Amino acid sequence: MIASDQVNVRQSIAAHQLGFSLLVLCAHALADKHAFLAAIQAPILCWRSEQGTVHPRDVLDDRGFLAVFCFIFTLARPVIAGYLLQPTLRKYGFGPQAASHLAALGWKAVSRGMMMLYALCLWYDSPDLLNPQRLFQDWPQSQITHPMQCFFLLRLAFYLHQCLIMVVEPIKDDFLDKFLHHILTCAVVIACCNSRVYALLYGILLTADLADFLLAFVQIQRCLGHRKSLRASLLAFIVVWVLTRHVMFAYLHWTLHRLLPMSGDCELVVTGRMVLDPGASGWEGLAPRAHVQPGTVCLARNVKLGLSGISIALQGLFWIWTRDFVRVAVQVHRQCRAGEATRTGARKGT
Repeated sequence: MIASDQVNVRQSIAAHQLGFSLLVLCAHALADKHAFLAAIQAPILCWRSEQGTVHPRDVLDDRGFLAVFCFIFTLARPVIAGYLLQPTLRKYGFGPQAASHLAALGWKAVSRGMMMLYALCLWYDSPDLLNPQRLFQDWPQSQITHPMQCFFLLRLAFYLHQCLIMVVEPIKDDFLDKFLHHILTCAVVIACCNSRVYALLYGILLTADLADFLLAFVQIQRCLGHRKSLRASLLAFIVVWVLTRHVMFAYLHWTLHRLLPMSGDCELVVTGRMVLDPGASGWEGLAPRAHVQPGTVCLARNVKLGLSGISIALQGLFWIWTRDFVRVAVQVHRQCRAGEATRTGARKGT
């Protein structure tokens, strides 16, 4: 009986995502109007802020911001997919099921594209963000700007939104893989923010948005039946996916562990408490020259094992998805070859 009630609640929320999100946002606004307005205005006002940097603090201290934008994303999803894209697709002759599927992919492309655009604006203001030689420049004394802090919070809120959607909607075959990926990515965002490794986190999130945007584009092409362009797009996506999710990810992981070895003969050690609390007293004692001389600062054993475990788990998921993408690419290539052979035979017959 309890399980049945839980299913009914989930189904009700999934069917009324717009109303449920509005209800939660209105309740938040009534409970604390000033905090709600501050969270809504933050992504815009942060670009006009006269203060250059923000004092490092625990990313979870902004839980109000995270909650508001988690439900704003949940609100935007049915508005864009259900009320804008789906009627437009139906108008152009797509059936209900095809229009619904394409609208969901359209939301995926729009949301990832907007996140990527926000990240590129940060890169435009600070071109050194994508310089691999400066990943740990000025670490651990590196500062975070208001726009970059908003970007990290928005990405974290978006992953929380995805987790919420996956829980309330019908469970799919890839639920475990994707849910685990989102949880691990949230852990990476929190750990990098609290450890002040901002450039590293920026590179990880930007490349993730690029790969997700290209994946949505490829899926849309496949639904539309554009086989010729699909083959080239799928190949380009797989190349970008391998470079960003395997090659670059491995490089960032290797760089991190080369500069920050296991605690041994080091001047200072980054402990688990410091990773969880960016305001811990230990951060003030870290030498600014740590990024110049590898080995000056080390990671505690539990921190090292935790980061390695997250990295290995993510790579395992990435390899599973890479295998699936390659299978789809081979299938599409064979279908295109078969279609070309059929058309060639038809021309010869005529």
